[in-house]
Amino acid sequence: MTLNEMVNNFIANINEEYVAIESDTFEVNFNDYEINYAVENEADDFYNNFVERFPLASNFAPFTLSLLHEVGHLETEDEIIDDTEERNAITNTADYFNLWNEAIATDWAGFFIEDNYELVEEFNNAVLESL
Repeated sequence: MTLNEMVNNFIANINEEYVAIESDTFEVNFNDYEINYAVENEADDFYNNFVERFPLASNFAPFTLSLLHEVGHLETEDEIIDDTEERNAITNTADYFNLWNEAIATDWAGFFIEDNYELVEEFNNAVLESL
């Protein structure tokens, strides 16, 4: 099974309308329920922020957490606010992850992990073999 098939099978557990597409970055397209993902697995400021907020997440690869964070944007679409002004004022990475839209996406992902640990663990282990 290809990485793209694994990712699409996994996110279908959350919402069958979501489609994952390999890209050069992690981001979502709200109009088409598309989740773009990058084939990368490096711990970074996002990963550190996620693990600080949800220590259980330290058991998972940065790729898995990034993917779930993007799903979280789609799952919290009704709660998103226009934070353009705040985004433009960001001077460091830590502040970026505290923006409302980013924080609720991470919260959704963290709670999803807590509620679906075995599913996420199975996906994570399969993905690690493919990256």
